[in-house]
This record gives sequence, structure tokens and C-alpha cells, in this order.
Amino acid sequence: MYGVNKIPLDLQRESLSLSVNKNADRMEYFRECLGSKTQKLILSKQDEILICPVEPLNLPRQVATFLMVEFLREMMMQPDSKSVIYLTFPLEIGVFVGKKDKYEILDIFSLARAKYSLYGEPRNGVICKYWQSPVFLEEPQTNPLIEGIIQLNLINSSKNWVQVNKVLFNGNGMKIYYNNKNTSMKATMKILEEEAAEVEFNNSPLHRDMKKSPELFSTRRLSASARKAVMLEGI
Repeated sequence: MYGVNKIPLDLQRESLSLSVNKNADRMEYFRECLGSKTQKLILSKQDEILICPVEPLNLPRQVATFLMVEFLREMMMQPDSKSVIYLTFPLEIGVFVGKKDKYEILDIFSLARAKYSLYGEPRNGVICKYWQSPVFLEEPQTNPLIEGIIQLNLINSSKNWVQVNKVLFNGNGMKIYYNNKNTSMKATMKILEEEAAEVEFNNSPLHRDMKKSPELFSTRRLSASARKAVMLEGI
């Protein structure tokens, strides 16, 4: 399903129904997902659409620019150490019209239920898309329509043992890659002290055959620091 799809198109997957029909210089688009329906008429002569994962921060509407993943088990990390773990994250799937680098978003849907939470204090905290994930030491198997995989490089630069329970990701700077089997992101979490860390995405795929998704959250005008997630209210 992911990648460039020729029209006409008829997809039936789990709780998803998606079809695109072409007649002369127009396309008729229909999608039903978990009871939500969308129908659109597109005046275009093109004969293909792109379907791929996008930043999981758009549904049910864009109320957050951060994703918080809470670990299902606590993790302890020794001083001055490095490690690699794997987490899952909820998928949102985008449908694009256009070609090459000139894509326009047509629709976004998700088979993962949206939840939100607050990171920090109510007065100055940030609203986050919320997800719970097991902690894996090896790349896990996931449902490619519901969950993606995050390879998280952990660096404890402090002189103390630290307990890590969650990680915060900034939507500005997300780099999502996909193939027909998996969706992935890579990130680095640098722990500065017991309650503080910086998290930044790495722009590389988990596997060589993966393609990069278009970025809906533009980063061209943002500094490197604006693309990081700075965790000062606990890790």
C-alpha cells in the first residue's frame, strides 16, 4: 500500500477502505477508516497517488507539536554510558497528489486511537500526543498500518545512575522512512542530568530500502535547537 499507487485503486485493509477512480480529467476519492468517512473530487489528469506515513500529530486535529512515548517498564541507565533501544509510535497515514518533490496532501487517516497528555506543569507544560510502548532491545515486529518503530540512541552523559520512563519528540524535525513492511524513525536522547535531556532526530533510514516521507512540519526556517525536544520536567 505504501508508495506510489496507480489509479484506479481499491484498497481493503482491516478497518480501512480506500478507493480512487479516474474519469477523464477528474478523480473521485473515497476513504473510510474506523467509522470516519471522506469523499473528495480532484480535478487533475494525473494517474497516481502517493500513500505513506506522516508525522503522527495531525489527528483528530493539530493540537500538539510534540509526541510523548511512555515506557511500559522503567529503565535504569548507568553513568557515562550509551545504549540503543527500540520503541513503537502511532502511525498516521497521508495520501498525496502530485509528482516527485511537488506533493500536496489530500487526506490523513489513522488506525491508531489518538490520545493526548501534558508534559510538565499545567501552567507551563506542553500538550503532547501520547503513546505507551514496550522497551525492546532488538527491532520488534509491528502492524505496519498501526505502529512504527523508533530506534532510540541513549546517551547518559551525567555522572549518576538515571531512571528513564519516557521520551519527548518534537514534530519539527521528524524524519520518517517507510517500506511495505515497516515505518521507522531514528533519534538520539542525550541525558544531561537526572531530570533533564535533549532529544533530536537523525536523518537516516532504519533499512536501506526505505524511502523518506514528505515532511508536513516544515523545518527549513527553524534552527537546530528549535527542532530538538528539551526535557526539563522529568525523563
